[in-house]
Amino acid sequence: ERIEKICKYVKDKVSWNGVHDCLAYPPKTVLENRTGSSADINLLLASMLTKAGLDANPVLTTTRSHGPIYPDFPSSRQFNHVLVRVNNKLDTLFLVAPDGNLAYDAIPLESANYLGLLVSTKLIDWITIEPSSNGNTTLMADLQLSESGDLVGKAGFTYDGYAAHDARKSYEADRTQYFLKGFSAEKHPVFKTSEVLNLDDPSQPLQVNHELTIPEHAVV
Repeated sequence: ERIEKICKYVKDKVSWNGVHDCLAYPPKTVLENRTGSSADINLLLASMLTKAGLDANPVLTTTRSHGPIYPDFPSSRQFNHVLVRVNNKLDTLFLVAPDGNLAYDAIPLESANYLGLLVSTKLIDWITIEPSSNGNTTLMADLQLSESGDLVGKAGFTYDGYAAHDARKSYEADRTQYFLKGFSAEKHPVFKTSEVLNLDDPSQPLQVNHELTIPEHAVV
């Protein structure tokens, strides 16, 4: 799909400098610098989508940490971020280029502040911005209680949506502590093997599978 390919191109070519903004350098300059603010990157994305023949327009908004927007008291100080809205044949998408831990058509929760100002050649109007996915964590386990009171077997976690986004960030930050998530703090498991699937593919759920022993789970 054209939208996904263009999003991937922008993500690969330009890195986010950690700054949220609503003013940007020209797209050519952003590509040459290979880094930029949220406005630099997302206005570049909007420009490329438009040139590809898609109905794409920027949306001025604010991050959750910056505070809510009050449409009855308009002020440019309320805005510190830019999203891209794309209308295609099936639905309306909100896109944010910088975050590599989310699917291309999912916006970070920090960016989903429920209200934005759509800016196009035909219309300037307030629109609603909703989170584009949910966050679910599923645990499946096949464990047997040994004669010594240990639980032995397999356990697998599946994360999707925003849960997968958070899990990928936690795994990248500290892989050792990440494996302990979801288990009792008093009885850490002993991992025989562990595997992580789809770590670098945010379009798929993140899967973490273990062969493990949970010692002294019960008195036998």
